[in-house]
Amino acid sequence: MPSYLQDVLEEHAGKTGIDLSEVAALAVCLEDLIGLQAIGRFNTISYILDMPRNASVDEFKDALGSFIMVFHEGEEFLTFSKPEFQEKLALFETYYAFWTDASSFIDDKFQKGVQMTNQGKVDVEKSAEIAQTLESQFYELNDQQCRGLKKLLISKEEVPGRIRLTTFYNMTEFTDWAFDETPAYLRNLGALEETETGVQRVITTNYIQSMPNCIDSPSLFNICCRNECEGLMAQLEKNFAAPMADSEQLLQLVAALSSDTVTAPREIPQSLQEHLKQIATIHDGKVPLHGRLFAQWMHHAYPRECPYPHMSGTAHPFTANEWMHQQEEPITFQSRGRRQEFVRSICGANGDCATLDSENGPVNKDLPWSTEEELPLTSTHHGLSSGATASSKAHVPSLNLQNLAILLVILSAMVYMMLDRSGSFVFKVVRGLAMILLTLVTDPVFVIVTLGAGLAIVKGLPYIQQKRASSKADQHSKLLTKL
Repeated sequence: MPSYLQDVLEEHAGKTGIDLSEVAALAVCLEDLIGLQAIGRFNTISYILDMPRNASVDEFKDALGSFIMVFHEGEEFLTFSKPEFQEKLALFETYYAFWTDASSFIDDKFQKGVQMTNQGKVDVEKSAEIAQTLESQFYELNDQQCRGLKKLLISKEEVPGRIRLTTFYNMTEFTDWAFDETPAYLRNLGALEETETGVQRVITTNYIQSMPNCIDSPSLFNICCRNECEGLMAQLEKNFAAPMADSEQLLQLVAALSSDTVTAPREIPQSLQEHLKQIATIHDGKVPLHGRLFAQWMHHAYPRECPYPHMSGTAHPFTANEWMHQQEEPITFQSRGRRQEFVRSICGANGDCATLDSENGPVNKDLPWSTEEELPLTSTHHGLSSGATASSKAHVPSLNLQNLAILLVILSAMVYMMLDRSGSFVFKVVRGLAMILLTLVTDPVFVIVTLGAGLAIVKGLPYIQQKRASSKADQHSKLLTKL
């Protein structure tokens, strides 16, 4: 969605909120807007190509191919003359590695949507909606490309869901993919793992779903590789229909849940069973389906489908332009030589990284496990040891007995203060409500300090009132003396 449109929507939602019916209306409006934009772009292409109202099949398919080119490369192509445009299309068909798939995609949509005249020509006006279909269903073609990328990366894995960074760069030499994103940009995307000293690996799922593999189309949306984990999570959510789940039931369901690269039924490794039980222990015996720890658990269970979940603020899905603006440095190596120089700096003069060992000995083949939790809405971070128990569970605001006791004490203090006639009644109510809110959402130590300060004020209030009354009496006495 364009930033200007998002800003307008956020400004509106921030003031009045947005309900489900408004979300549905917004989706319909965006869909209509996208469709009109696609038709307009196709009409411009038809004008550039000087296509007659009733065109031959070849002429019309050339226009559809041009539409794919513009959608993939950008609207600056629409400024070319007819000869320049046709030259660009010929080049696109040559260097676009997936043109054969694109041609089949175009043929399929053409057969389903073409409107022919009695003379065997294509009615361009009536068939223009095929362009809208190409745009709205382009994800089908893109999904084929994403599956090809996934298959290629899996073939060079060192660890499930991981590929050595140097291997990643070397693949550019013998594939159609340009794996040339700099380590800094991969790190920023959350696609670079550096948990082991001297070893850098690309997290394949995070990389596949990252911005470099999205099509930055001229439409109101970008097309990125599908997050396959969402389909797996949807099945779990359907079974539980609740935000919290029982760990034993989860184990049974996941063991029976297959994916593109995982065959079910299967036996869940003991280490993963233990991790899931730890998550449940932290959260009072239940597993939050949308917490960071369970997302990490799913990444371990399906390392080639589920992305590794980073803590908020540690990874940023910047586009190329955003990265250039923020960091003022390119997202890719500027030349093949610079990329090879980087590989040689790690692997030696000949660039041979055949050994899988690091300077510190054999590499660790296990996926890393982080004990930091993060829950939706609260966005609270928790650093927990691997042996966490119920006593070290993540703090989630709740009205337990301890909070209830503190709440009663604060209510008593608040009532005491309100019964006093000095000061603003509204201010006292707000002050009391603030103390209650602090009790429910802050750390117990902070609560104790706040409570102590509040009680100190309450205890000191009579003395302050006495001094104030004495001061007023003295002023009154002095005034009477002057009179």
